[in-house]
Amino acid sequence: MKPSGWKEIWRTEYDLKVEQFFEKKKGILYLLTFIDSEVEQNVILGIPNNNRMMLWLNGEKIHKTECVISLRPNESGDGSNYVITKLKKGFNQILIKLERGDSEVLAHFVPSKPDENHPIAHGHALLNVSFTLFPWEDV
Repeated sequence: MKPSGWKEIWRTEYDLKVEQFFEKKKGILYLLTFIDSEVEQNVILGIPNNNRMMLWLNGEKIHKTECVISLRPNESGDGSNYVITKLKKGFNQILIKLERGDSEVLAHFVPSKPDENHPIAHGHALLNVSFTLFPWEDV
């Protein structure tokens, strides 16, 4: 069942384009998404941004911004807003909390696959997943 009170938005790229929701004011915005994974797998989940964020996977807090830095979206990390974690097989709920301070929020959602030989330094395209469905949708 679709959560009540949430607005559905679609993005075809990594850029979250959330500044419009803050209306140029300080505040907090929550974003909810799901990844349907065909297999259990290690992933890098990144929310590169120029303010602060917190990240939950399947109800468990897994990361928060370590220090505010410039926006640096990539598949390998920025040293502040990425975490290596594990997706379970099936639907995985990802909750993102973005904070806006005095400046415009620039933020991306960048999931990737860690390189098993160099897990911190290199990320690759995430395979065997679907981002186009919600668990409450009947296929």
